[in-house]
Amino acid sequence: MIRCLLIACVLIVTCVPPSHAAVSLGVYINPPPDYTTEINSFFGATRRHAIVQYALLWDSNGAVHTNIMNMVHASGATPMCMWGSIGYSYPQILSGAVDDIIADIARAIKNYGGTVILAPDGEFNLDSSPHNAKNYGYRPETYGEVWRHVRGVFDAAGVTNVQWAWAPAYASWPSDAWNDYNRYYPGDAYVDWVGALGFDCNWSTGPANMTLDNIFKPILSDFQTRYPKKPQMLAWFGTAGSSSYAAYKASWIQQSYATIPSYPNLRAVVWLNDFNAGTPGPLDFRVWTSLTDNPVPASVTAAYKGAIAGSSFLETLPPYDQLIPGGGGGGGGSGGFTITLDRSTAKGGDPFVISWSFSGISRVVDAYLAAECPNGTLLVMDSKMDFQSRIVPGAASFDVSGNPAGVLNQAVPQGTTPGTYTLMAVCVPAGSSVLNPANYLGSGISSAPLTVQ
Repeated sequence: MIRCLLIACVLIVTCVPPSHAAVSLGVYINPPPDYTTEINSFFGATRRHAIVQYALLWDSNGAVHTNIMNMVHASGATPMCMWGSIGYSYPQILSGAVDDIIADIARAIKNYGGTVILAPDGEFNLDSSPHNAKNYGYRPETYGEVWRHVRGVFDAAGVTNVQWAWAPAYASWPSDAWNDYNRYYPGDAYVDWVGALGFDCNWSTGPANMTLDNIFKPILSDFQTRYPKKPQMLAWFGTAGSSSYAAYKASWIQQSYATIPSYPNLRAVVWLNDFNAGTPGPLDFRVWTSLTDNPVPASVTAAYKGAIAGSSFLETLPPYDQLIPGGGGGGGGSGGFTITLDRSTAKGGDPFVISWSFSGISRVVDAYLAAECPNGTLLVMDSKMDFQSRIVPGAASFDVSGNPAGVLNQAVPQGTTPGTYTLMAVCVPAGSSVLNPANYLGSGISSAPLTVQ
């Protein structure tokens, strides 16, 4: 067991970690009667995805939500609902007249128990949307008031398993000051994800020759500045075209997924796998379908499958605190458990000081401090500040959300064998195995050498 930990330390130090956090894969699939089979068939043709998204109106009662959530869960994915209040005015919602409808959905999600991502009334910053501020006195703050009211109903029902996703269109139309998407923001305490929706599509003839950067770079950069602690999501995106655009579509997919890891706060992307047969249209965003009478070109499916195949993309959704930009684990950042020594050489009996600090982590951790001896033996400090061969955390279930720091006063034992001793620090999510480098938070292991003369 000691040797395993030593090997894990060597691996984490010698391998350079990626400079960006991995991104969870998501896909919108319109629910057919046998949703589980449709989802699993999509996964089989491409790759397992972390998020399966669908759209429901408020008139869909709790039983409808429950059925869909269970089918998504059966496929191993996290359900994400684009939840539209169409049919109910914002003054009506704020009056409490439809609280029973909201509470019915809240209870269904609570009873489901697993994580659900809920995105109410997306694309509100388009004047074609019923949720746009032009429909309620050109006052975008009303949107935030409605959001907070809905959250209040969920909170009163004791719902704790929802992640709330705020999702404007990538650009406001019109671009007037009253329609600035940031004026619709409900507040940090009410939003878990900041998302954006956008497409390479001119809604009449197919692709608009817009790259992913053309569409999303301005808004994601703005999010990074305004909401630096919120994970970002492409809540819907894609390119549309008929079979004659297959080569263009395949190239666009490959270029887009190659670009996605360059966005430091982006944690999830949801491809719109849908076909719009109406007006304007027809527009085909699909990368795969089970339909034989209206197929997707095999080259498009192959391009999508290849584009999402790398280690930059996840098949699961990490816990939310790992998604926070600048935090630990999947949340990226350069933080962690850092140690420094007040001296680099010492003799037996000499005092020395270990300074320690946490940075960029907002969670409860188990923290380990170890010393690697010249002969390769690893000794781990326990909670009594004694070094021993048993691997136990020096601080277990330690809340480091405030990023504390401190010092440990030590002394080199008399008779210590001369040589270089390496002190190493690492922290993992509380209860996680320290033997698995994948659990290391922040930048991994911090080390400091001390040469005993």
